[in-house]
Amino acid sequence: MFEYYPLEYIKIVLSEIVRVIKQNGYIFIDIADPLKKYAQERDWIFSYDFEEFYSTVSIVGLKIVTTNSAGYMLQYLLSKIWLLFNFCWIHKLVWNILLKII
Repeated sequence: MFEYYPLEYIKIVLSEIVRVIKQNGYIFIDIADPLKKYAQERDWIFSYDFEEFYSTVSIVGLKIVTTNSAGYMLQYLLSKIWLLFNFCWIHKLVWNILLKII
């Protein structure tokens, strides 16, 4: 359902997913394929730049495990990246700074 929201909101959602997902946990998301005619013809569908989307995914602490194309949608299986500072007090500060930069 990410195709209904701008990338700025997706960053917030992905950050919350990282916060609640277990280590080595997985999440499945999909976005509209910006190269497909269906997505290009509809004003209400947000099309993301691939590089910007991939960068957002990695910066919030997720990695793309696999991708799939289904109709006009791109499906992603994401997993949480283990970070050394996950449990230290600076964790929240660092993530907030990184999210404001992008």
